[in-house]
Amino acid sequence: MKRFLDHLEDKHQKRELKRRAFLTKRRKEEVHKIKSRKRKEREIDHARSVMKRAIHAKRKEAFRKKITLRKAKALKKEQFANAKQQKKEKHKQAKQKKVDDKAKAKEKKQSERERAKHHAIVQKERARKEHLRERKQAPRLKALAKDQQQQIDEIQKAIKQASKPEPKKWLPFKKKQQPTTNIPPPKALEPMQEAIYATMKSIANLQLPEAKQNYLITLGIYNKLSDKDKEHYYDDIKSLYDDRKHAEAAFKN
Repeated sequence: MKRFLDHLEDKHQKRELKRRAFLTKRRKEEVHKIKSRKRKEREIDHARSVMKRAIHAKRKEAFRKKITLRKAKALKKEQFANAKQQKKEKHKQAKQKKVDDKAKAKEKKQSERERAKHHAIVQKERARKEHLRERKQAPRLKALAKDQQQQIDEIQKAIKQASKPEPKKWLPFKKKQQPTTNIPPPKALEPMQEAIYATMKSIANLQLPEAKQNYLITLGIYNKLSDKDKEHYYDDIKSLYDDRKHAEAAFKN
């Protein structure tokens, strides 16, 4: 009986060991299945996340390209508008420049016309003043011409009187000639100044016929001068005439 019980107990233990081994094996398979399923799920999740990232990157790239294209179109449109505006501005500036050039040419023409008009007025006024000065100088010139003619007549009379033979007079003594005052001639004088100087020298040396002749030469040079120079030398001619007349009157008396 004891053997039978031991046999049953061994058999029961063997069965229990088999059952435990089966359960262990089954548990291990289930754990392996669970792990493999979890690993597959992780791989699937990873693949899904990779796919999502790829799709997101693709969408992002497409959106970026779309934005870039839109910006390029906007930039091109803006450049076209700027070019059009610049062309319009250049055309406007060219038109304004043409108008300004016309205005400047017109203004220049007007200024030249006014300048010519002013020049004509100035020339007319100068001619009027010259005419008035000639009218003022006319009496002086007439007086000088009259004096010149008078001097010529006097010289002709003196020449006629000198041509007549005079009776010889015997004098015991000859009159001594009065010493002449030697006035050194100036250097590099004009013909008019030289004639005036010669006349003054003749009057100073009391050589009245020579003074008359030099005075007539001075008048001849004076008549060939311009109106401006005549006005300049008029006072000198007048003073020479007065000095000569005073000298003649004094020595005649």
